[in-house]
Amino acid sequence: MTGEQSKGKSGLSTRGAVLVTLGIVAILGMALFVGLWVIPFVKISNFVADYPVGPWAQKAIVRLGGKGRVARRLTTYLRLPRWLAPKKKSAVVLLSYCGEPAVDILVETLGKNAPDLRLMAVVSLSRLKSHARNAVPALIRALRVDDEFFRSLVAGALGSIGPDARAAVPVLVEALEDESKHVRSKSAQALGAIGPDSKPAVPRLIEMMKDDGDKFARARAALALGRIGSHPETVMAALTEALKDGDSYVRISAAWALAMFGPAAKEAVPALEDALKDEDERVRKQAAWSLKEIRGLGEPEE
Repeated sequence: MTGEQSKGKSGLSTRGAVLVTLGIVAILGMALFVGLWVIPFVKISNFVADYPVGPWAQKAIVRLGGKGRVARRLTTYLRLPRWLAPKKKSAVVLLSYCGEPAVDILVETLGKNAPDLRLMAVVSLSRLKSHARNAVPALIRALRVDDEFFRSLVAGALGSIGPDARAAVPVLVEALEDESKHVRSKSAQALGAIGPDSKPAVPRLIEMMKDDGDKFARARAALALGRIGSHPETVMAALTEALKDGDSYVRISAAWALAMFGPAAKEAVPALEDALKDEDERVRKQAAWSLKEIRGLGEPEE
């Protein structure tokens, strides 16, 4: 065998080895791609398509590796184009079962120019309650969006977060002036849920309870005043007057709110005793319970 033939065979052998190596690398790369992306994508796509709710969703999340992992996979799913991820609304809803790990992608979705996904993101943040505390700055910005239904949902979400949404108090006080009765009502409810940190809202809530044309807004203003528990003398005078409101729901709410002040509301006792004669049985029952609370004879109710 000549030297040139030997060199030729050696070159072929080397090229063959390189090709085999490249083939092995390609196979391993494909396996890695399938393992790290395709299989998880198929699993999360099936999860979204099945759209389990309640305990079924929670069990499915455990099977898929827990809340953190599922939230990350749903995040990837939501960042894909719609033709590849057609059930994004379901994915956003399912994030509400993932707890705090879901907040970042929900906030991201809140800022997207996709009204349907933004609405579902607010709903999911509302379901997360205090776990969504880091979404408060984004929700504050969202409360200024030019869509009254969306704003009412945002106010409700802030209320669901509770005391951790205290940074939203100024913008919620502004929202008490909103042209939409639904936004005003939900904002009053949110301020009550935030609690004592909503003290700056008390003067406007009193005005709202007296003058708002919507009975639900007046009632929720009364309930909020009871939950905030500030400015007792001024508030109790306004609540006592609200016991004469033309709507029974408002009268019930005012009676409940007075009970939240306990013995400090003793000046309201005569008005509550008058309410025991109210034409509406529900008002009479609430007045009786409130009198027990003020006199220290009852147990607090949630």
